[in-house]
Amino acid sequence: MPSNADVSVTAFIVNASRARLEALSGDIYAKLWVTEEAQRLWDEFSREVYPYDDVNLSLRHRFFLDHLRAFIGKYNNPLFVNVAAGLTSYPLLLDKPCRCVETDFPHVMDFKKDKILKWQQEVSSHPARRSIIP
Repeated sequence: MPSNADVSVTAFIVNASRARLEALSGDIYAKLWVTEEAQRLWDEFSREVYPYDDVNLSLRHRFFLDHLRAFIGKYNNPLFVNVAAGLTSYPLLLDKPCRCVETDFPHVMDFKKDKILKWQQEVSSHPARRSIIP
């Protein structure tokens, strides 16, 4: 998790919310991004600010995921641009081809890129884990 104490920390809190209600959010990969620090931040946010963040953000994620799936089913050569993407897994959750462009703070995108590369290396060296790690 980036150490920056700025708005980018919300990427981790939002993701922890999606991970708590996987069946609702539809994001089977969100749990991979949850760190101890992210969980601590989520617990604090839930206690001090809004205890239903997991429901709210899981519904929001599912809304956009369902609309994205409908969009790529309707159009040829679709392009999805996700501004302030955070740790969303939309490109990994699609079952049809779609060009995806994600953007966020450079340190968030670097963190995401490094983690995905690590997981891809783990999968290629441990074929039995292919169903667990993207």
